[in-house]
Amino acid sequence: MESDHKNTQQSSLDPVPPAVQQRMDSVPEPQSRKPVYLNSLNYFRGLAILFIVAGHAFTLAGWHTDAAYEKVIVNLVKGGTAFFVFISGFLFHHIFSRNFNYRRFMSKKIGNVLMPYLVVCTPLVIYYVGIRQGGPHADLMYTAGTGVVADYLLPAWNYLSTGRLFDAYWYIPFIMIVFALSPLFLNYLTLPRRARLAGLGGALLIAMLIHRPVHNIAIVQAVVYYLPVYLLGMCVSLDRAAVIKHLTGKEWVIALMMLALSLEQVMLYPEYANMHKPALVWAGLDINLVQKMLGCLFFYVFLNRFEYRNWPWLKTLAAASFAVYFLHPVLILAVKKSGLTDLPLFHQLPGIVMWGGWTVVIGAGAFLIAAAIRRTFPRRSRQLIGW
Repeated sequence: MESDHKNTQQSSLDPVPPAVQQRMDSVPEPQSRKPVYLNSLNYFRGLAILFIVAGHAFTLAGWHTDAAYEKVIVNLVKGGTAFFVFISGFLFHHIFSRNFNYRRFMSKKIGNVLMPYLVVCTPLVIYYVGIRQGGPHADLMYTAGTGVVADYLLPAWNYLSTGRLFDAYWYIPFIMIVFALSPLFLNYLTLPRRARLAGLGGALLIAMLIHRPVHNIAIVQAVVYYLPVYLLGMCVSLDRAAVIKHLTGKEWVIALMMLALSLEQVMLYPEYANMHKPALVWAGLDINLVQKMLGCLFFYVFLNRFEYRNWPWLKTLAAASFAVYFLHPVLILAVKKSGLTDLPLFHQLPGIVMWGGWTVVIGAGAFLIAAAIRRTFPRRSRQLIGW
């Protein structure tokens, strides 16, 4: 999701320990040690943000998905954040694992990812906690007791550490934890292929058992849940040539597997789309995660066909993807508060049409706002909106 894909080399200051670096250097790579700019991965990032906006636009559409085929569509569209996690894992190996500098890496992530989050969320936390003594999911953010800690400090920390001010903001504290664990991922990359795949399989099994956290509040559970997606991204980058060789031409087999899993979830599971529950409560295996990981492979291999195509509009959307991700929940909330969705006209149109329309409106609106901020604050927009 970050635009660090354009960077090609990290500083050699504060390198990883010599033993780890020696093992890293011993890992064979099918491509040059110098990172290659991949148009196809950038295009994937542009499409990923469309999936995420579309997944959140369902809440505006008033679309009652009762038919099986409608639920299958929702299954395939929602949960697009997995694509961003895959891309982030891919880029970690493709770019940052070379001459890794933990201090510089985390400094960039704090400035370009965490800082925009704090810029937007801190005033809201001050308003909700300091003035209203409430806010979204207040029953979960506040604890019993009185005093400065119980009334102010703890709920403020809970909001900032979970991102529950807006529906999509849980991703920021989640991905910052993932970034902080980078030294562990460096060691993972030095493992033999069989050990890497075994680790990926074990992480996937655990993730399928625990599901996504309720309301996306338990961030540690989210880290464990999305760990196999991040590992998959790293593994695909590490064996990029082999993945392309063996899966090119088989994209539609992968697509059929995705469709079959989506249909299976609709027919056999009590819920469709993203599966949420407390980590230690049994509710079956989360096959939606497997479907999304197959989706990562599908788009990665399919878009490789267009590696040498030049699509400026998709490159621009990819560059602005974090800003769009960051701003679109704010727009969705503004639309809900405005009462636009209650106008009679919007109740006369089919739900699927409204969903498509709101996806375009929210996505385009977030992009235009981001572009205006970037134009107004060219030197600070990266810290304000991540673009």
